[in-house]
Amino acid sequence: ERGLAAAQALPDTRVRWQQELAITESLGTALLATRGYSAPEVERAFDRAAGLCERLGEDVSNRVLHGMWGVRLTRADREGTAQLLPRLRTLCERHGDPVSLLLAHGVSGVRAFFTGDLLGAKAEMEQSLRWYDTEEYRVFVTVYGYDGGVYNFGYLAWALQLLGEPAAATRMADEALARAERNASPYGISIALAFRTNVARDQGDVDAVLRLSDRAIAIAEKQKLDYWLGPATCHRGWATVLGGDVPRGLAAIAEGLALFDRVGQRTTFDS
Repeated sequence: ERGLAAAQALPDTRVRWQQELAITESLGTALLATRGYSAPEVERAFDRAAGLCERLGEDVSNRVLHGMWGVRLTRADREGTAQLLPRLRTLCERHGDPVSLLLAHGVSGVRAFFTGDLLGAKAEMEQSLRWYDTEEYRVFVTVYGYDGGVYNFGYLAWALQLLGEPAAATRMADEALARAERNASPYGISIALAFRTNVARDQGDVDAVLRLSDRAIAIAEKQKLDYWLGPATCHRGWATVLGGDVPRGLAAIAEGLALFDRVGQRTTFDS
């Protein structure tokens, strides 16, 4: 934020716009990690970055598109995601690089998941992960410090579980967590833990849910990742209820739902 204020004090030239764009992209990514995708300040940052891209005559970057998509998705904006999806696909496919292709298939897979097309989600995520183990994507993660590809592993694992393939779901969720741990990014680990816990919950593995949610809560509290504190707290409550302490478990679920509400999380699409 201090860097952005300093950039805006410079003469209104192309060099300033480029510096402001780089800082705004970084600010948006930091805010989505700490405040959640649906926070108003996240939307403002990525909309501002998109406007700077247009002013510079450049295509909107993958990171900016991902942020704009995340805002609409987490607000359960069915119409907004439907409108943005073709634009994302067109831009990403035109670029044709591994990072863009991973993003293009990933966003398609996520929307398929939330509209109930689990087979479509599985196919898109499998396609997207063809581009994960590439030098281009590794460089992207190193430069930007953010591995959104963990989501693709996670949604694939969850889709497999819901399609009745629990063994495959567990393997995929474990792989997501192992990769996130190798990258040593707290945010990536939080993503992987959330999906691994989803799979464990759907399999009725109370001990695993309690263990995973406790770890997720510890990371979220230390790193101030409120976006991931909500689901982890709800999961701990679920496991506590099934462990026999119903009042304490229900209180934890209520606390988690309040955290969801605070960050504006609404990721569900009506049929």
